[in-house]
Amino acid sequence: MSSGGVANINANMSGGDFVGITSTISTFVFKIIGQPGIKEPSQLKGKRLGISRLGGVSDFSWRYALDRWGLVPEKVVAIMQIGGEAEAVLALQNKAVDAATISGPFTTIAQREGFSVVADLSRLNAPYTLHGIGTRKKLYS
Repeated sequence: MSSGGVANINANMSGGDFVGITSTISTFVFKIIGQPGIKEPSQLKGKRLGISRLGGVSDFSWRYALDRWGLVPEKVVAIMQIGGEAEAVLALQNKAVDAATISGPFTTIAQREGFSVVADLSRLNAPYTLHGIGTRKKLYS
């Protein structure tokens, strides 16, 4: 079965017996795209950050990165659900958010629109199964 890191964790936290076998992408693929004046993670303090949905991979990757940068979600930044990546670009254009997690090709679109790359989360080298294959533990053992 095809799976991702957050789905695996959530399944096992809910009593599932999932085990990951392999992955095709083993780290985050997102970039943090921000309003033109935001150039680095320290400038995210007090800002509204867009994710697809709470508990999803964009939420997890934001929280992971914020922790690495010493920024506390809900205290220093506001995390807002905005939908998929097309909606993230629209939210940036309409200034509904100050930054969002986006992957290609939407990062290219956003950069053409004048938005800045605040951070490339793939450079955090976080071990994360973004696209993987797994099975139930009892079938694997």
